[in-house]
Amino acid sequence: MESDNFAMRSSTGRHWQRVNTAAIISHSILAASSVSRPEFSGNPGAMEAYWKEWNNLEAKTFWDLDSLCEWDTVASDARANDTEVHFGFLFGIVVEKGSEYPEGDPRRCWKYRVVFRGNDVKDQDWNVALFQEMASTPTTLEASRYSDFYSLMDPDHSSEGRDVQQTYLQAELSGSPTYICLPKELWTA
Repeated sequence: MESDNFAMRSSTGRHWQRVNTAAIISHSILAASSVSRPEFSGNPGAMEAYWKEWNNLEAKTFWDLDSLCEWDTVASDARANDTEVHFGFLFGIVVEKGSEYPEGDPRRCWKYRVVFRGNDVKDQDWNVALFQEMASTPTTLEASRYSDFYSLMDPDHSSEGRDVQQTYLQAELSGSPTYICLPKELWTA
């Protein structure tokens, strides 16, 4: 199967027809190229994007360095006081946008974003933490996908999106206190 084509079973179900997707939309404009840590760690442009993101987050005080403590201490205090706390991790995603352009082209650039690993959040007993935010429910996420699909079906349909400069936290969080583990390169003495 070639990258520009895929096979589709005919309505009679007897044989496959080749469908040329190159005429529909180019795959290269749909996503940026993901880059692994060994690939970007030696690249000055990628490392500039990396540290820019971390420095911006630190400057906006997305975490409170004055509350540094051991997770075991927080967990035992929460159990002793019969309160709930959450523990989570941050991780980074690095991509190269415009990787199809030659080196030096201004349309080719590095992007690094820090993300909260929501699939691995624990409570004080190291059980899976439960959140009540409506924006991250499966129904809301599915509705977002249908909105995107609807906007692609007809030139008269439209959908709007938002590209934010900092993708970490966009609103004040309420509920249980959440402690995060920063990556090792950001650990202090």
